[in-house]
Amino acid sequence: LKLAQADGDGWDVDAAEELSSICGHVVAEGWIDQLGNGRFIRTLYEKSCAYRDLRLSGQRGVPSREDLATLR
Repeated sequence: LKLAQADGDGWDVDAAEELSSICGHVVAEGWIDQLGNGRFIRTLYEKSCAYRDLRLSGQRGVPSREDLATLR
């Protein structure tokens, strides 16, 4: 969450809960070291940004500031 905030982005409530669940599962399964710890989180964040951009490119009209900064 801090990574997104540092870039001016934020997660909506559902996405933040899903992110927490994914991270908890990865840690519980002992996969975090294999996935590169911080690299894993950064990759999830980068893919979320790419998905947001793709989602917004398909919308009509001009996206709001909130749309541009919210990851879902």
